[in-house]
Amino acid sequence: MRVERPAPSLIVLSQSAYVEEMMHRFAVDEVRLVTTSMVPKTRLDFEDNGATLDESATCNASRTAKQYGYYSTWPELANRTPVSRHLRGTQDMKLRFEPSSDDIQITTAADWANDKVDRKSISGHVIFLFGCPARWGSKKQRIVAKSSTAAEYIAADTAIEDALMMRLIVDEVLRRNTSVTLCMDSQPAIARLKRNGLSKTQKTVDVKFKATKGLLHDGSIAVQYLSTGEMAADLLTKALARIQHQRKSGLVRTD
Repeated sequence: MRVERPAPSLIVLSQSAYVEEMMHRFAVDEVRLVTTSMVPKTRLDFEDNGATLDESATCNASRTAKQYGYYSTWPELANRTPVSRHLRGTQDMKLRFEPSSDDIQITTAADWANDKVDRKSISGHVIFLFGCPARWGSKKQRIVAKSSTAAEYIAADTAIEDALMMRLIVDEVLRRNTSVTLCMDSQPAIARLKRNGLSKTQKTVDVKFKATKGLLHDGSIAVQYLSTGEMAADLLTKALARIQHQRKSGLVRTD
């Protein structure tokens, strides 16, 4: 990983050399370049064709190498496979860290019933620390959400846990109380969090809903609406068209 500091308050991370080495190692350095990692509306169904041990080992090694890139400087890789052509086409992109606020902001999104086989949804989140992307993730939800609102609560629950742990560390180091704001692009989900009354969702989702609602009502977190167009976490839930993909990548400070 290359670390640059062009200004006192700016740190820039990039991994072009790592990508170059990885592409050469797995003999994909001549692939066609693309700037998006998946074609919109692509359907990937599970199919067991009985891969050999050698094929499985190569696949696992390639996946591990790509995961390093995802966890380090490529948030958009969290929900994309295969990514070789995308890595090759964006290997010179950089992740910028330049403080622009004094709080922790959680952006969460869910693509409801994304999988046409089991109808489970995809959760995505990006957590910004002082305006800089500090943690991100994309994951298929473990249960089938019966509504898009329920899927949003499941996505928010995981992100909130990560953000609260981050706040404990920040407050311990800086000796301060850092505010945490949850940003969602679902107004019905926000409205149900703010109002009193019982939840009618399935039990597992209801537990996550009550936990989030409790944190909101005791002042541990705040919640606000963020339009889908400004939702960085949307990048981690589904394949986007090129213009949308570039816009959402810009929201997580890549250039």
